[in-house]
Amino acid sequence: MDKIIEKLDFLQDLYVNARRANILLENYDRDRSSYIGIHNELRNALDHIMRMIQAKGDAHDCEKEFRGAESHLLRASYDAYELVCISQINYIKQTLAIYSTNDINIGFPDYYKEIKPDILDIENETARIREVKRQKSVGERATYEYYFNAAEKLINYVKQIDKHISIIDECYTERLKKERLSKAGFIVGIVGVIIGIAGIIVALI
Repeated sequence: MDKIIEKLDFLQDLYVNARRANILLENYDRDRSSYIGIHNELRNALDHIMRMIQAKGDAHDCEKEFRGAESHLLRASYDAYELVCISQINYIKQTLAIYSTNDINIGFPDYYKEIKPDILDIENETARIREVKRQKSVGERATYEYYFNAAEKLINYVKQIDKHISIIDECYTERLKKERLSKAGFIVGIVGVIIGIAGIIVALI
């Protein structure tokens, strides 16, 4: 019985982590979606836990069900963190889409030096992990740790971008103003040339 309690204590910690990850997703998912897959993982974990308790007299079956519960709880956590990562990356892309590289460089120089390369690394690594998951050979604990750290980084990056967005927007507005003035000056110049040519033609007539 002591071993069962020990296993339940261990699974309780994983469940708390999974709930924390799901709450983070609910707070930072701007679409406010409900993800059935995560709830299914938690439901499957509960099923394994109940079977583990039922199999307490059989060490082999008990361990098998324990590992099943552990696996589902870890997947519930890293699936939630993966969705947090996707949500933050999409937000960053959509927020910065209207601005030029120069706007962002002037308003937030560290973005291209530090943040964007890291975002690209996270995108590539999450794509790799998804592919490996399909082959069912991914190390679940390592995956959980990676997604946990990546989600925390991306949330922090969003906060930094939000702080700088007003400056970036000012750079954007100033650039558009200069472009409009330059375009207007070009048009005035063309019109002047046309008028000049027309004046010469009239004089020759």
